[in-house]
Amino acid sequence: MVELYGSDTCLWCRKTKDYLNSKGVRFRTKSITDPDNAHRAFTLTGQQTVPITVIGRTAVVGFDPDAIDRALNMTK
Repeated sequence: MVELYGSDTCLWCRKTKDYLNSKGVRFRTKSITDPDNAHRAFTLTGQQTVPITVIGRTAVVGFDPDAIDRALNMTK
């Protein structure tokens, strides 16, 4: 399962959602307005920025289609 940590007001989060949808990837959105989700995202990456896309054991920080594709290919 792919998890996307972000916020509703984040442009790059929306771009990441659109990209994942365009690839037909099923994902679960985790809002960082929830302190538990924010803590989990920080624990995974050490970053306090969004989006954070977790694919398998890989966390992609920011909107990075190439890194998302590499991580998706590693989970196949």
